[in-house]
Amino acid sequence: MKKYLMIFAMVFAMGATLTGCGDKKENTDAKQEEEPQEDETSGSEATVTDAPSLDDIDLDKIVELGEYKGIKVNKEVNEVTDEAVTVEVNNALGQYPEEVGEDEVVVEGDIVDIDFVGKIDGKEFDGGSAEGQELQIGSGSFIPGFEDGLVGAKKGQNLDLDLTFPEDYREDLSGKAVVFTVTINAIKRPLEEPTDEWVAANTEYKNVEKFKEGLHLKLEKSNEESAQEEVKWTVWQQVIESSKVTEYPETVLQYGKATYKNQMESQAAQFGMTLEELLAAQEVSEEDFEKEAEGYAEDVAEQMLIANAIVKKEGFQYSDEECQAVVNEFTTSTQLSEEELFEQYGENYIKQNALTQRVLNFIVDNAEITTVVATPTPEVDNEDAELAGEEEDAVTNGEETKEEEDK
Repeated sequence: MKKYLMIFAMVFAMGATLTGCGDKKENTDAKQEEEPQEDETSGSEATVTDAPSLDDIDLDKIVELGEYKGIKVNKEVNEVTDEAVTVEVNNALGQYPEEVGEDEVVVEGDIVDIDFVGKIDGKEFDGGSAEGQELQIGSGSFIPGFEDGLVGAKKGQNLDLDLTFPEDYREDLSGKAVVFTVTINAIKRPLEEPTDEWVAANTEYKNVEKFKEGLHLKLEKSNEESAQEEVKWTVWQQVIESSKVTEYPETVLQYGKATYKNQMESQAAQFGMTLEELLAAQEVSEEDFEKEAEGYAEDVAEQMLIANAIVKKEGFQYSDEECQAVVNEFTTSTQLSEEELFEQYGENYIKQNALTQRVLNFIVDNAEITTVVATPTPEVDNEDAELAGEEEDAVTNGEETKEEEDK
């Protein structure tokens, strides 16, 4: 079954991302080149096409609304297990490693602070040197042989690494022999278990017990929020599937096509490519691309028209407090003033987003939601996959509690 997405919210989030600044890429040619490569101007000029006005469209004639009140839906909230808390603890330990003793040597997984100078034929080359560079051994961030060459070294040690740039490296360095002189400034390693001292120094908690309790609560909140978001998409899907649009206004279809093309061009720019180059790389013909754009445009139009039909039927207004709350969320997430928001994204676009979110919240508020506690599926070996499949019904368990809400 097709899972519908709330188009406006997703497009808005994408627009905010595209107009943001990317992380600055360090200029060190000891590093392996990463894919995709970021273009310095990638997405910096990408904007979202303003949504068309629907004021002159008779929605009653082209939209047949299905049921959008009293929709029955399960809300599956994942149980927080001890294993999940342990994973979060280990992630935190990895973020705040501690320096090892003077007699310790570099091992796989360590984070080293290094200075290095690269030379080809005895001469330094641009981008081949750095100071205070942090590197995790085994990450594959640097060219082959670099990280392996540091294993077994001690703090303060100097090493000469005789290496060769890969053949598929950038043209001016491809296949060339290089010598990196490396100094180990520090060796850091995550603790195997947190201590009260580590917790107090690196977290908002005072000891290990409080730390784990805090992580448990945060995971519970995260699982609840994820489950609530899933409820939104599920009820919206049911509304779309139970409703019918008999005609798609050309202005709305053109908006959907323009939005799709804008997104694809921005995606191509992130890879340092034009849209044509991206389609060629993906072996997508112009004809197939047009079909995809048309399908996307119909999805946009369908959801846009159904949402606005509900707006009309319920008498929602953009001036509602609920709509203003959505706009406030936009200004917070984009760090733009309301005036800047309208100027950058367009008045119709912002209003459509706000009203559609208003509709979605209304549908959820009026849904009949049953909460189900779900136990995460344990990892199994391939040979146990069949058995796991037979026991799939046991994955979801716990008491079902009907959410009591004043309608």
